[in-house]
Amino acid sequence: MAQVSTYVLREIFPEDAAAVAKLEARIHRVEACSGRDRIKWLLENAEIRAANLSIGVFDGQRMVGYVLAFLDDSPCYPPSTLTCGVGETAACDVPGIHVVDMAVQSRHPHAAARLLRGFCHRLRLRSNLADRPLYGFCSDAWLNRFKRLRRLFDFLGLAPGAARSLPAAQEHLRHWIFALRLPPDDRGIPSLSQSLRGIEYYPHACGEWTIGVLSNFRAWDALEPFWDKLLTQTQGANGFQSFPYLRTWWQHLGWAGELYIIVVLNNGQPVAIAPMEITKVPWLFGSLRRLTFLGLNLEMDRPTVLAAETNVHASTLIVDYLVRRKGDWDFMVLFEQFPDSSVVKNWSSQLNEAGFLVSMTPGPESSWVDIQGTWKEYLDGRNRSIRKSIRRKVDALNKAGELRFEVVRPETETGLLQRYLEVERRSWKPAAGLGAGKTSGHISFYRDVIERFAAWGGVKFAFLYLDEVPIAATFGLTWHDRFYSLHIAHDERYARFSPGYVLTAFELEEAFAEGSCSVFDFLAGFLANKGGWATHSIRTHSLFVNQATWKGKAYHWWLFSLKPFLKGALRRCGWLERAMHWRKRWQLLK
Repeated sequence: MAQVSTYVLREIFPEDAAAVAKLEARIHRVEACSGRDRIKWLLENAEIRAANLSIGVFDGQRMVGYVLAFLDDSPCYPPSTLTCGVGETAACDVPGIHVVDMAVQSRHPHAAARLLRGFCHRLRLRSNLADRPLYGFCSDAWLNRFKRLRRLFDFLGLAPGAARSLPAAQEHLRHWIFALRLPPDDRGIPSLSQSLRGIEYYPHACGEWTIGVLSNFRAWDALEPFWDKLLTQTQGANGFQSFPYLRTWWQHLGWAGELYIIVVLNNGQPVAIAPMEITKVPWLFGSLRRLTFLGLNLEMDRPTVLAAETNVHASTLIVDYLVRRKGDWDFMVLFEQFPDSSVVKNWSSQLNEAGFLVSMTPGPESSWVDIQGTWKEYLDGRNRSIRKSIRRKVDALNKAGELRFEVVRPETETGLLQRYLEVERRSWKPAAGLGAGKTSGHISFYRDVIERFAAWGGVKFAFLYLDEVPIAATFGLTWHDRFYSLHIAHDERYARFSPGYVLTAFELEEAFAEGSCSVFDFLAGFLANKGGWATHSIRTHSLFVNQATWKGKAYHWWLFSLKPFLKGALRRCGWLERAMHWRKRWQLLK
């Protein structure tokens, strides 16, 4: 495998406060350090407000630099008080982005460039942040450096703004406030032919076939006219691979990776798209480049190649292209694949023949309900214990107070996500690191997804109230007559009533009564509560592909031999949970 940079970017969360404080103490003077508790408070407060934009750069698993930055809800400072300190004045009477601190270890100069480029790239991807000024505070010495960094700002695409002095108790601690702006990107959408790189040509009786990789976010727009058309022709496709969903996911959660969208053209027209990305995975003293479908496991479901079912040739060419371009990636993982899908069958056989190490592992169960007939007919086909359980739990809630079920199909995001999150924060999910509100980035992602899908009536929220107190909530998306249940949560104070179970029953009953969809999809997951409702269920699998190099063989042996052996031994000794706990603490301390 080729030697690549080990620097990895990711968001910084409250649990990273110790690592940030440790790095801060190494770089800044004592009087300039915030300390772990203050940093943790800032990050926790920003996560609650969905205002955390902080990112870190890691060498393997060790943090070597960070930017602490947060969305400000109020104008950053009055424009009338500004005096020009670095160039032209800039009006900053809109909410800004407060850059609290930035630090990079001096022995990692390339990490500083990676960190700054990644931070600016993340802001540009989100249209609601691109016009906001960046502001921060610095000393006299740092202001002089700030004035001399125009070339760096130009390189990053930042326009210097204004600066002014603030009073301080001691002269040497006097601070300056400064502003930077991301100028608007007025460039048009580049053409598809200009945007593809690594182009390979394949002559064919049906005309010339061309394959290349699209790695530019702006150029992604050139595929919009063809994307959803190919998606509707794809067997087993779902709304999670639609153009608006994946674009929104990349803007909020995928920004740290590298786009690797493989496009197959026949006579200049896209006939197949493999929406993929490359991310860096820490391993040993470096990192490996992982090629996978766009979207994290918890925000994506059953991804596949976008192509007509009859276009087997395009899928074959994609695998051949990946073999030719194996220098771009180290290993490949395709999560949540149906074992009988054409992608799994064709790709695994072709890659095996090409000498790659191919393995399949069982994944989560994928469950759904066909909305056919009436609610009564559906219940008659279920286990008798389910019918009795529904009646018993509903009666218990009715005895406890006034029970009310509400369904809302909004035309815009009108605070419904916040109502759901209030219930989720009182559930077991935050402690487990799960849910729509697990991070600030996830909250902003779902807010934008809801806004986009609600425009054509594709969003549904449902709430369960007891004496007008919301005790359970859920929401999902509808795409091509199929409803996808994204998240559900219940208030732990009412767990004895099983409010999530009752809410699911009411939601299914409403779907049968209204006929709002033909399939109610619970999506893939490891929770056993979905199986009892489902009329269909299929076990998904993950396809792992490693290259036949010494590093690829070592990683394959670690994944499928040594790691399972160690986990099994620790589980038999009763030490697995303890080992996982100390492993997590060690990573945070590093």
